[in-house]
Amino acid sequence: MLPTGNKDQYQTVVPGEHIVPKWDFMYLVEVMDKACNGKIYPDLEKEMPYIVIKLER
Repeated sequence: MLPTGNKDQYQTVVPGEHIVPKWDFMYLVEVMDKACNGKIYPDLEKEMPYIVIKLER
């Protein structure tokens, strides 16, 4: 992921060849700072640990 230039905002691009069209796209974000403090989003303790994007077919 790369910074967008806005505070605390990042973006990435998933190449189309990495998406299997017969399934919806599912992802999570794991981050770690320089002090080795990490987080996963969505929070595994609170909700399903993935974000699902329905693909238009």
